[in-house]
Amino acid sequence: MDVTVDDTEASALGVMSQGELHSLALSLFLPRAATADSPFGFVVIDDPVQSMDPAKVDGLAQVLDELGRDRQVVVFTHDTRLPHAFRSQGLPVTVLKVERGEKSKVHVTCDTDPVKEAVDNAMALAKTENCSETALRHVLPSLCREALATAIVEAAWLRRNRTGIPAEHLQAAIDTTERLIPLASFALFDDGLVHRDEEVRSRLRSLYGNECTTLIHQCQQGAHPSGFLPHDSVAFVRRVEALAARIRTPEVSF
Repeated sequence: MDVTVDDTEASALGVMSQGELHSLALSLFLPRAATADSPFGFVVIDDPVQSMDPAKVDGLAQVLDELGRDRQVVVFTHDTRLPHAFRSQGLPVTVLKVERGEKSKVHVTCDTDPVKEAVDNAMALAKTENCSETALRHVLPSLCREALATAIVEAAWLRRNRTGIPAEHLQAAIDTTERLIPLASFALFDDGLVHRDEEVRSRLRSLYGNECTTLIHQCQQGAHPSGFLPHDSVAFVRRVEALAARIRTPEVSF
């Protein structure tokens, strides 16, 4: 495909980014694959989101969702942003995890919900007999923190899709926000800004009860030298699971 740059002829391969080239290739390929006279009832695409910006990944998920209403769509990718784009926009998707084991034996499993996976790992540790205090003090809270962080980010993307905040803005903000309380701003407020900690805590308590901010603090303690040792590890994980389930589906406005 030939292009011009400042009225000078050039090759598209020489002036377009990798993400732009993938987008262009898909825009040419998918309409042809979806024509009424196409003999194929399926489409197979290999790693289409490499180097794409977040807005393009979201858009591709929407296109594939529409395409999948009439035919089977199979996508191979190492990039977790594509399944995330489906989930954050409420689009149906089946995710299979393919892993190569010993002697190149391939295992295919249904990818679990990322929040559930973190909770299940935490629960398995909590129920481990004779588990070391160090693991319960540091690893267990960290796994619970992962569950809450994943739920918060998921809620933030759902809110973003309802309020129209640019995807690049939200992704950049999430990438630079480490603590759970500031991160929760994106799931609780419509402006896409980091609010004051006390304002976020107040909103959290009003929505999920007074215990929720204590639970978040305890999960974050796992990364500190002193850690946090739950009195009842199983009950602690169950409280985190319940809070994550409530956080991940935000209200549009308050």
